[in-house]
Amino acid sequence: IELAWKPPLCAQFKKATRLLPPLFCSRYQKHDRIIAICEELAARHSLDFFYEDWRTLWQEGIRLSKAAGMYRQQYCGCIFSEEERYREQIHRDRR
Repeated sequence: IELAWKPPLCAQFKKATRLLPPLFCSRYQKHDRIIAICEELAARHSLDFFYEDWRTLWQEGIRLSKAAGMYRQQYCGCIFSEEERYREQIHRDRR
């Protein structure tokens, strides 16, 4: 988690007053670890940090985004999740 999104967040702190990462809507994220990171970053950069567990609305968000025809990426976009997404294919191709 730290490697994937902590540096981009730090770069945006120059004008920010609040830290509200969208990761809290995913049931796949480790909320306790993200909360710890956000609290550390908020303290370091004098930001307000707000946590709300949105996982109960996860399925509803999927339904609404599909109904609206929105693009739905199956991984977060970082190199680590992309590797995880293609891990089986990569393993097959190496044989």
